[in-house]
Amino acid sequence: MTTTTTTKTLTSSRVLTRAFAEAGVDGFLAARLAGDETPAIRASIAAKLGSLDILVLGALADRVRVAEAKRGDAVRIHVDPPGRSDAMTLPRFDPVAGGQAFLRSVARARIEGAAGAALRVDVDDVGLQLAQVALAYGADELVYMHSRRGRGLAVLGAEGDELAAAVVRERELAALLSAIGRPPRFVEWHGDESHERGVDETSTAKRKFRAPGRETRALRDGGES
Repeated sequence: MTTTTTTKTLTSSRVLTRAFAEAGVDGFLAARLAGDETPAIRASIAAKLGSLDILVLGALADRVRVAEAKRGDAVRIHVDPPGRSDAMTLPRFDPVAGGQAFLRSVARARIEGAAGAALRVDVDDVGLQLAQVALAYGADELVYMHSRRGRGLAVLGAEGDELAAAVVRERELAALLSAIGRPPRFVEWHGDESHERGVDETSTAKRKFRAPGRETRALRDGGES
């Protein structure tokens, strides 16, 4: 780790420590991380979470996730319907309540849930952008049926359009997660049995990119000839 990175990390840590203290949740955090939660502490934090600033709430949930993570920062991405579930469940996304309400529910599930439990978000339910944000609010698993969502994506590949599109979607998601320091692990299910793997590197599939205005220039040039 470089000196600059270390300095930024220490500065960020001090800022969060001060924010937790000002919000009155530092006592809960210390007890949670020490495994010394009492019913009184749980009741106290539950009463505060509803009015806690959403950024402080997210930082608190992520601090709990990091401290209790069994797989580090890895994100498990289920590409098939999970055959069995030991993950915490979330209420379905309510478009009327909006994204902030959903993120609050994610953070509360992490903070009030069992230590180290998986917290899974369904991308088909909330959308990819909100699901990615949820990873900063305590979530550590996604359900992402990329074989369905690949349809309609223009790709180049030898596997057939739908499979090639699925591979491209998978790689793009993996790149996004890796860029924020959350290594992806893809999970395939066969009944109640699961198989975990890295991103598919065997396919030659890639997205078709079209230069802006290409079709317009083609039409113009064709009309002039």
